Amino acid sequence: MTKEKILEMLIEIEGDLDDAFYSLPEYDSNLDSQGSIDGARCTLYHLKDEIEKSILIDNQLDPMERFADESA
Repeated sequence: MTKEKILEMLIEIEGDLDDAFYSLPEYDSNLDSQGSIDGARCTLYHLKDEIEKSILIDNQLDPMERFADESA
């Protein structure tokens, strides 16, 4: 699986979590659920940022340069 495909899946999950967060009624009994969903969204945002950075770095480096340090 490519990083681009992982990013697409993360974007889909982000939409699902956003829908879940905003469709949950704001009752006191739902505070724990809202906190859990919000925590998952936060973790997802961090993971998405890391994948995006990795894709950018991969696209900026020549494939031979990427592995130059490993052969030394």
